[in-house]
Amino acid sequence: LSTIEWLLANGASIDGAARSGYTALLFAAFKGEIATGTWLLVKGGASITQVTTRGRAVWRLLDLQRADDAELTALLKVLVMLGDVPGWFNARLSPQHAQIITQGQQLRAKLPSYLEQQQALIIAHCPLIAVLHPLVAGYAE
Repeated sequence: LSTIEWLLANGASIDGAARSGYTALLFAAFKGEIATGTWLLVKGGASITQVTTRGRAVWRLLDLQRADDAELTALLKVLVMLGDVPGWFNARLSPQHAQIITQGQQLRAKLPSYLEQQQALIIAHCPLIAVLHPLVAGYAE
């Protein structure tokens, strides 16, 4: 990871593709570098929607055979929160990992309402925010 961090700190694009059409995230998925893929998504800000020039996405490239169980669990939790899981993908997973995807999808479905609830609580308990919210909301529209 230190090489990737150095490259990003020195101007490399997180979503830039090599001549092969692979970005760092796509290459990490293909090579089974699960921890690197997780880092690229969480810390590096890589896009989950990346595809190769042949249209192959992270889901298709992910090498599950080389994956360490704990690293794969962490990556799946990130992936399901960032993007829709293709229906065929669960068939590639162990029952334990398929359950992680199912639970993540259920949580993801609840996320917008949870964020709305938190926003309402903040507005209710912070007078300055309550005053500013209508002004900012009107400006953003």
